[in-house]
Amino acid sequence: MLDEMFSIQNIDISKTMIRYNTNGTYFPTEEQIELWKNFHRIQFLISIDDIGPRFEYQRKLAKWEVAKQNLLDFRKLARQCWSEEKEVWQFAAIIDPTISMFNIWNVGEVCDGFTELGFPPDIDMNHFVTGGWNDCRVMPKPIKEIITERHKNHPSAWVAQALRYMNQDPLPNKLHDITLFYKTMMFQDARRNERFVDLWPELYHLITPYIDWSKINQFGELKETKYEQKNT
Repeated sequence: MLDEMFSIQNIDISKTMIRYNTNGTYFPTEEQIELWKNFHRIQFLISIDDIGPRFEYQRKLAKWEVAKQNLLDFRKLARQCWSEEKEVWQFAAIIDPTISMFNIWNVGEVCDGFTELGFPPDIDMNHFVTGGWNDCRVMPKPIKEIITERHKNHPSAWVAQALRYMNQDPLPNKLHDITLFYKTMMFQDARRNERFVDLWPELYHLITPYIDWSKINQFGELKETKYEQKNT
């Protein structure tokens, strides 16, 4: 792709900014970095939604220690890239999490973890799952109240923004509810040999009383396996 950019006619790449979205599992090579220096500025939006084992659950096959080191390397790159000639910091790296059912319970911890790595989430990074089975707005109000109470003293404006989003009414689609979340999560756990309950035990046991179990029975083939988490 970089070679194609160099070949574009009538474009002064020294005045061109490039923005990349990355999931943080890859760090560019020295050769790529040197090529990018021909451009005015490069910005990386790093789409990592959680930390530690929860990150690995949400991004199957990824390793948190690799992503963590990449974050540190992106931060180092951004801090060492002042161009005297262009009078600009040529590289920028910004954490860009998406709020969903999978990180709203621990949103304060997620924020603190990224901040410790030098990436405090900013309210300009306002990405949310907006509809579908893992939209955090589908949670019952009593669970939302517990999550809000858990984070009421957190100083981050980003955390407060996430809570405001969660406390909105869900989209007017009755198919997208907490039962659909449970059903989809259980099915994915079965396919991937994982267990949501092991990482979010409190949230899991808050959710289960609201599940319409008659809608789960269609997954009867899973109920005889260890992935049936109802009574765990």
